[in-house]
Amino acid sequence: MKYLVTWSVLSALAWVGSPAWAQCGLSGAPEILPLTPGQTGRAIQTAGYDPNGLPSLGDPAQATRGAPAGSPPPVTPDDPGAPARLIPASAAAPKPATKPLPPQTGQHDPLSSGAIMEGMLSETPSGPARRGMIANQGGQFGLAGEREQAGSTQMSGDCCVRPTLWYASAAGLIMTRDDSNGFCTSYEDGNNPNQFPNPGSVDWAGGWEFKLGRRFCCGLWAAEATYWELDTMDGSTVFTIPGGAVSTPLIVSDIEFDGVNGTMLFDGAEQHRVWRKSNVRNYELNLFRARLNEAACSPIDLSALVGVRYFRFDDDFTFGSLQSGGFWGGDGTDEAYLHEGTENHLVGVQIGADAGYRLARNLRISLMPKLGIYNNHSKSRFDLYRGDGVVANPTAASGMVGSYPVLATDDSFSFLGQIDTAVDWEFCPNWIAFVGYRLVGATGIALADNQVPTYVVDFPELARVHTNGSLIVHGAFAGIKVQF
Repeated sequence: MKYLVTWSVLSALAWVGSPAWAQCGLSGAPEILPLTPGQTGRAIQTAGYDPNGLPSLGDPAQATRGAPAGSPPPVTPDDPGAPARLIPASAAAPKPATKPLPPQTGQHDPLSSGAIMEGMLSETPSGPARRGMIANQGGQFGLAGEREQAGSTQMSGDCCVRPTLWYASAAGLIMTRDDSNGFCTSYEDGNNPNQFPNPGSVDWAGGWEFKLGRRFCCGLWAAEATYWELDTMDGSTVFTIPGGAVSTPLIVSDIEFDGVNGTMLFDGAEQHRVWRKSNVRNYELNLFRARLNEAACSPIDLSALVGVRYFRFDDDFTFGSLQSGGFWGGDGTDEAYLHEGTENHLVGVQIGADAGYRLARNLRISLMPKLGIYNNHSKSRFDLYRGDGVVANPTAASGMVGSYPVLATDDSFSFLGQIDTAVDWEFCPNWIAFVGYRLVGATGIALADNQVPTYVVDFPELARVHTNGSLIVHGAFAGIKVQF
């Protein structure tokens, strides 16, 4: 009997003291739910429960309002180790009209909505690091800044805001080509060592470039079409000997113009002239993959590209001779011309990159290399004619059978590479001014002066296209780009 009474008293004390043990974190037992008169049978809710938002503690004083006297102290944000307490719905007083007081300085509320959201975002990049990762890609697709601007390609730090989808640019070009081979067309008559190789240089020419691009996949990818073209690059030279004459090292004795032998027009002439012309046109369709480097807040950006390209280069060479007593553009009977024209149609695939370094928020320098392999479908046309339109023919003594013009085609393997260096300045949101320099190099090219044989009636040789030449086109560009 004595033991039974003792056990009953200890059990009662343990039952009464269980809330205090729970408040101190010494027991996992829940607190007895205190009920106020007239509130029995109503729903039970977690303290501070807000059915319209995330859970928050609210005002600790209000969370326990209505608790009976002698109850243990309420759970506060200062005691993060204590378990959650359940109180009746009536204990959660209505929200006050005034804004609740914020937690004291230096305290952290582990159950507040901000803390819960921080915990969720801690598993993914956030803040400046995330902004660095998903900032706009720069270069081809715009410039990234430290501050976001409405309508620009800058993306939010917490989500992927759709960037400007379209961009376009227009630029002016000023370019030239490298010197051609030193092909000798003339020498001083009677003084053979005094030869005059034709000039290999041509003048600088203007041109234009247009680009149109479309982004997708939140700016990670973009498709871009490019077209640029140069005006004709011209060059010409006159060979004359005061008081003397000029002749050609080309063997023209086996051709005739309406019965007049070729030596009568090309050798012992008063004047020789050479004209050169070159044209360039370029079409591209590229697919870009942006933001290859994910380093947070890095001033370096990198994109890769793959695409198809059509590059056309036309080269034109004309050698003219004027006999003594005549003048250019006269009746034509005292003029003779040798003309060679070639076309190079390069079609192939290319890969490349766009690497940029940001000097300031709106100032960026870039380097864009491209390299491709191509099939060069080349064409050649060789003509010999007099100024009045009479076409040359091989003499009967030459034993050659054929006629002019001589046409030829061939397909060969070519490489083409391009490097652009540029400086971009975003002077206004979504408006970028740029200036730079371009270098284009190609191998496996049919150059006009490479097609002319010394023996001008060698028809089998004229029927072949020689594509062992190389080409370099280089110059500056400047323009404006807009994103929309």
